[in-house]
Amino acid sequence: PDAAPSAAPAASTAAPVAPAPPRPAPDDLDLAALVEVHKCPPEKGRGPCRALELVKTCKPWTGLSQSGDGRWLGHAFEVEGGKTTEVLAVVRSRTVPLVEVQPGELNAKLAILTIPKSDKNVPTAEKALRAYERFDVPARGNPTIEWVKSLSEFTDLAAMRTTNGKVLALGEDHAQLCEGENQRLVFVRPAGAGKKKGDGLYAELWPIVW
Repeated sequence: PDAAPSAAPAASTAAPVAPAPPRPAPDDLDLAALVEVHKCPPEKGRGPCRALELVKTCKPWTGLSQSGDGRWLGHAFEVEGGKTTEVLAVVRSRTVPLVEVQPGELNAKLAILTIPKSDKNVPTAEKALRAYERFDVPARGNPTIEWVKSLSEFTDLAAMRTTNGKVLALGEDHAQLCEGENQRLVFVRPAGAGKKKGDGLYAELWPIVW
């Protein structure tokens, strides 16, 4: 006799996996204590106080750049153990597809790079920054723009927009960024647990590649 027909495979009953819900928007970092620690004057502060002053009035930032690879350069102040060291800082915003980020995150990866004042490129960077501070442009031939564009040693960080429109770069120590006049960026990255209160990185930056 002919063999009995094999049974039809059972239909799959596995339910589709629901996408993860978006993470709720975080609040802004509480920076009031830092103003007190650094004994910041009401206005015209320098060093870390400059960034803390600007953060109070800067506006929300999208976290994205028109080119998809925006870069900002500026003065930054590293505070560790109460000692302040001036450095240069570069912030990069790299636009990425939504599939590369978690729900609720910006479709951009942020990176923050610090450069010691002893770096051989600092003299021309300082000239460029002095021009930006005057709301001018660097002299023709200043190599700063190509130097910043060529930097590649970045560590990408996920980012989220806060409830007030600021941006948090989600690293080991979160950094809060917002936008000042003329597309400047201001950021404050307080040091985390185990560090002295007031430690962290404070910076004001100007757009080099937008």
